[in-house]
Amino acid sequence: MAVASHASLTRLGCAEPRVRSRATRRWVALAGVLACLAASALGCNGNGNGTPCTTDLDCQSSFVCVADPALPSARCMRLCEAGTRLCADGSVCLDLAGGRACFPGGRVGFGEPCTASLDCEAGTVCPDAVRSCQQACGPSLMVCAATQPCVDDATVGPYCTP
Repeated sequence: MAVASHASLTRLGCAEPRVRSRATRRWVALAGVLACLAASALGCNGNGNGTPCTTDLDCQSSFVCVADPALPSARCMRLCEAGTRLCADGSVCLDLAGGRACFPGGRVGFGEPCTASLDCEAGTVCPDAVRSCQQACGPSLMVCAATQPCVDDATVGPYCTP
């Protein structure tokens, strides 16, 4: 039986741990190959929410490759339904060119100035009224502080007022 080399495991994205015994190395390599093959539906490289992609095949099984003109490059994202406000991972469900998707977040932090929701970190949006990243919310999502009611914005949806 052929055993994968360290180089072939590295190409697959699964590094083989360094072990001294030749027999042990072979078993570790075989276990690594089997684990990598078993995880092939997810991809050994872990292409989940927000990782760069060129096609859906570059993403984990429950993700799609979303290319939106407002994004610097295509990213793996999980699709979400029209009624979804916040995704299970805390990201915001936004309308993008590829449909509604759980946007992993931009580089602008909570409370900082923004020009669009794609600028804001995960879980926040950029309402026109305040032009700073604010926590996204919804009628059934009690994430706002008692002094910050959840108000609706025609462009970005509900958010916690500052």
